[in-house]
Amino acid sequence: MSDNIEEDDTFLRTEPDNLKEQIKLLEERLSRATEKQRKLKKELLEEDISYLVTSNLTNVFTDPTVATKTEFSSAKQEIFRQMRESVKASCIHEMISYHRLSGRTMYHFKKHHIGVRLETFYKNRYKEPYYILFLKNNLKEVDIDTIPAFIPKKKLEKKFLPDNFEVKKKRKMSENSD
Repeated sequence: MSDNIEEDDTFLRTEPDNLKEQIKLLEERLSRATEKQRKLKKELLEEDISYLVTSNLTNVFTDPTVATKTEFSSAKQEIFRQMRESVKASCIHEMISYHRLSGRTMYHFKKHHIGVRLETFYKNRYKEPYYILFLKNNLKEVDIDTIPAFIPKKKLEKKFLPDNFEVKKKRKMSENSD
């Protein structure tokens, strides 16, 4: 019978086991409380934002039954002014984007050349750039270029260059043995 009691003692919980279980329970409670605190903070922020938006809108628009025509016209003018500024900013941003898409850079190349680098942009990606090297002492003379043959250079020259500007082409960059 004493053997039986010792076997039963092995299944009794010890003090360290009880402490471990209490720690585990406290950690779970802390985790739940932290999550609840995060949710409550989020709700408070949303309420603050909602309050700010509502209070700002009520400052702009008063009760229509009390408001006079001048208040409405000034509110309309303010809205129109803000819309116009927004459209203007959008147009400026769009023009900057277009300018970036037509990327070109001029630079000095070695001692005797001025280079033009033309960026190509297709399907939201920059592709390989093309280069045109002019002789520094004669900018009407293209010394070297990497523009592919399928691009109609003569047509582009006539369209974009002045009438008295005649380009003399020497060689392709692939022909250059330097």
